[in-house]
Amino acid sequence: DGLAAHALLFYSFADLQMLRDIIEQNESNQSNLQLAKLERIQQYAESLVCRRRVLLNYFGEARHSNCMACDICKNPPSSIDGTIIAQKALSALYRTGGKESINMLINVLRGSRKNDLLDKNYHQLKSYGCGAEHGYEAWQFYLIQLRNLGYLDSPPDQKNVVEINASSKKVLFEGEKVEIVKFSGYLKQKEVQQQANASVSKTRRLLMELSEILRELRRSLANKEGIPPYKLFSDATLQSLTDNLPVTRWELQQIPGLSEEKIKRFGNFLTQAIQNFVTRHDVLARKVSKSLTLSLLEKGLSLKEVALSRQLTDITLQNHFVDLYLAGAPVNISDYLPLDAEVVIREMFYKKGQQAGLKDLYESLDEKYDYFLIKLTQAKMERERMRI
Repeated sequence: DGLAAHALLFYSFADLQMLRDIIEQNESNQSNLQLAKLERIQQYAESLVCRRRVLLNYFGEARHSNCMACDICKNPPSSIDGTIIAQKALSALYRTGGKESINMLINVLRGSRKNDLLDKNYHQLKSYGCGAEHGYEAWQFYLIQLRNLGYLDSPPDQKNVVEINASSKKVLFEGEKVEIVKFSGYLKQKEVQQQANASVSKTRRLLMELSEILRELRRSLANKEGIPPYKLFSDATLQSLTDNLPVTRWELQQIPGLSEEKIKRFGNFLTQAIQNFVTRHDVLARKVSKSLTLSLLEKGLSLKEVALSRQLTDITLQNHFVDLYLAGAPVNISDYLPLDAEVVIREMFYKKGQQAGLKDLYESLDEKYDYFLIKLTQAKMERERMRI
């Protein structure tokens, strides 16, 4: 329809491994084809080159310009002139007959003395050992890039096999330049991803632990009431509690399956159990930092007192307060925004326009009103617009 389109890629290595196990256990005639396709999906998901190029090249449309719209193009990794690397790889493949497995091609490039290589007399090729300066993993990374960029083809029914194509010959015989991502950049990204995966795994494990704590709490409360646990809170409600980590009465009101009566009778048990758990684990405490601020405000503490209690800066707590107010949390903005200050700041907003920057407003007000007052006025005006 000509309108802009947005796509979101969900990728999990655990899902990939599960699918690979299913395919291998199936042992059908199509197993090799399915494994080869699964491998290409993995390489697409982990690709560091333009995703549009990978897709089009997979379907036989050779493109050598980036789309400038995908996540890779918008946040490109460090790249280098990879023409010589590509020429070495393509030349070695060309001399083997134009079609070979990636593992064998890497062994040729690195000058391996493995028996299967010697049996094919690949050690006598002119390109034998021409890429010995790069390690196995680096060559694997570069060859997969060349395939994703369309300089190599892969037979759909043969796993890890690559072959020469028309684009390969342009690099070999017509001097076409090739730009590729640096291997060192890939290693850095890989390290960051591994740390992120470890954090996700830790979070998932902790949430499972919390789920069991809440389940046990439900059982204990239900026993006191003399009713089955599922009649107190459903499993769906328990899951929502685990997913959302409510630590305040206001947040409990957003949880499906919790009536006002149940919140009144059992809410403190739930929020206390969740708060006790998340505050023991930094990875969860960071997720609910604003909520922990709200829980202390609900107890009557001032922002200054909350800052001291939580050992956070005044600016952090002020930002929490503004975000909570915008989210509709029960915080009293009038405690911190005097009416006379609000009137003056509003007038400047109307004069400057509501898109004016905070610094501009601060200076235009002769620095008489601090940033927090300006943010609060801006938030109040935003809430008013949302109600219209």
